[in-house]
Amino acid sequence: MEIRGSNPLGGTNPTRSDLPTLRVRPPDTLPTTILAGLGLVPDRVSRLASGLASQAWRVDAGGATTVLRISTWPVDEPTTYRSEHALLGRLTQVGAPVPEPITGDWRHPELPVAPFSITSYLDGVPLPRDPGPEAIRSIGAFLRVLHATEARGFGPLRQEDALDGVAADPIGGLRERWSGLHAWLVDDVDLAAHPAAPDHPDLFRLAATHSGAAIDDALSGPMVLVHSDLHEENILADGDRLGFLDFGETFRGAAAWEFASLAYFLGWPLADAVMSAYLGAVAGGRSDPDRWRTSAARLGLSFGLSRWEQDRVSGVDEEAHDEAFLRACLARL
Repeated sequence: MEIRGSNPLGGTNPTRSDLPTLRVRPPDTLPTTILAGLGLVPDRVSRLASGLASQAWRVDAGGATTVLRISTWPVDEPTTYRSEHALLGRLTQVGAPVPEPITGDWRHPELPVAPFSITSYLDGVPLPRDPGPEAIRSIGAFLRVLHATEARGFGPLRQEDALDGVAADPIGGLRERWSGLHAWLVDDVDLAAHPAAPDHPDLFRLAATHSGAAIDDALSGPMVLVHSDLHEENILADGDRLGFLDFGETFRGAAAWEFASLAYFLGWPLADAVMSAYLGAVAGGRSDPDRWRTSAARLGLSFGLSRWEQDRVSGVDEEAHDEAFLRACLARL
């Protein structure tokens, strides 16, 4: 799906096993209701897209364009909008190409509506399939800025204005990030219970042989804020400029997770190229690229297992991609 402008694939931490039962559809009149409650009379409101946890609307008013995201989860389900705004505020202060946070429902408790977020609008189209060297350098440069952003704790961010992970230690952060998923990074998880395991027993047995090393990599540094959802619709290209969207799945963990997730969404060649650009500047070229590639492949196994389970539970047919990604990770080890 090609979308022009900001794409709202965020708002919650989608690791719940009951994902299909949680979606709600906000009425089409809700954007106008929210804007009226904020004292805004828009010239035009148009739907941008729908994601797993949000619907997004483009709002044109008084010569300015913003994006209104509305949660598609029940009101009592916490969203990530508040922590996203805290992170976006920090990133815009250092000139990162991300939406500027404006306001959200937590600042207007008198509005009896679904959780919402309003940010500035980033123009552009989804990242092309074969981005050039300049785009690859831009992704690496953005990740250096994101990973250098100071934060405390581990795992998903608390739904507060501070950038604090919900857990006090890396193991607790892993439990929170992958709660309910069979990716062998949390206690008492049996990979044989993964919904795809009965169909691919040999593949899953081979993946499980790397579980201990993957856990070691997940608990080793550097510990940073990881976007973890950089697919083509969350990287917008506007000429030579890139913009980065949707920080709803950001968590604090090992930096190699970033390249595992990049590989899942955009392929290992691009992930390797971005990793090279990132490492060449982040450590003056002194990092061990082989170690990073190995860690990314091990964590890619876990990331791929979690995505495969989410796809199965959500009824999304990505079987061929999920299997091929696990095999590609194993081929690198």
